[in-house]
Amino acid sequence: MYTQLLLCHLKFLAPFLRNVVMPHPIAVIYKGTLRVLLVILHDFPEILCEYHYVLCDVIPANCVQLRNLVLSAYPRDMQLPDPFTKSMEMIESLPEMSSNPKMHREVAAMIPAELRAKLDDYLETRSSVSFLSELPTSLQVSQVAGSKYNVSVMNAVAMYVGIRAIDSIHEKAQRISMASIAHTAYMDIFQNLAVSLCTEGSCTLLYLFLEANAEIIQEQITRILFERLVALRPHPWGLLITFIELIRNRRYDFWTHEFVRCAPEIERLFTSVANSCSVGSAVPEHQQPLVATNGIVASE
Repeated sequence: MYTQLLLCHLKFLAPFLRNVVMPHPIAVIYKGTLRVLLVILHDFPEILCEYHYVLCDVIPANCVQLRNLVLSAYPRDMQLPDPFTKSMEMIESLPEMSSNPKMHREVAAMIPAELRAKLDDYLETRSSVSFLSELPTSLQVSQVAGSKYNVSVMNAVAMYVGIRAIDSIHEKAQRISMASIAHTAYMDIFQNLAVSLCTEGSCTLLYLFLEANAEIIQEQITRILFERLVALRPHPWGLLITFIELIRNRRYDFWTHEFVRCAPEIERLFTSVANSCSVGSAVPEHQQPLVATNGIVASE
């Protein structure tokens, strides 16, 4: 019941937040909403863990801080590894990586029957050549004013494909890693959507960054990660570990890309974040910042 009331509240705020129309009463309500969610995050994080999908489904895409807050929740009996000291290889080998998060909603039911049938067929046979090219068009029917895509269906497809991929990896007695997701039907779908849509997941994003055949895709992935990092805390653990791995691991050649040096202020932000993550040695000497920062986000 409480979660349903919270969903109704977020749906009420959504049009104002989506269009950045913030008259004083709405701004006060929004600030109160952040405080309520912070209390829930601190005292009852399991609520946000179990209902993260339905909550994020109604939060507008431009509300980065609100989305970060929901996705920062983790059960009170769990201790997350330090993203600044643990390598991706060490994290991938943790037993907790094999545990599926609790999901209150059946995401498969959110996908239209016809689209789901085509999706299942491609995941099982990888035979339909036209499915990948038609998929973005199938997600463009939206009932929300000012939105090009059906966000609920798009989120459901991304989550459904991710769940199917993890189940497939477990059936083969493999662990989740970039090697186990590479060159699969599941990654075909994410790679296809990455051209025009956004997706999440540390292994997925890192693989797409590495395999992208156009720098515009790598720039888009970096922008998505970075705009969530420059928001006020808290930051989701998965966001931190993904960005740290991207700038620390030399296989991604992050610092060689032109978009890192497109403007002096952007370059300083990147290098400040790198130094705060103890990866300054991976940054070319000419890119070291003039002033060191103590936090992840320079604006904080």
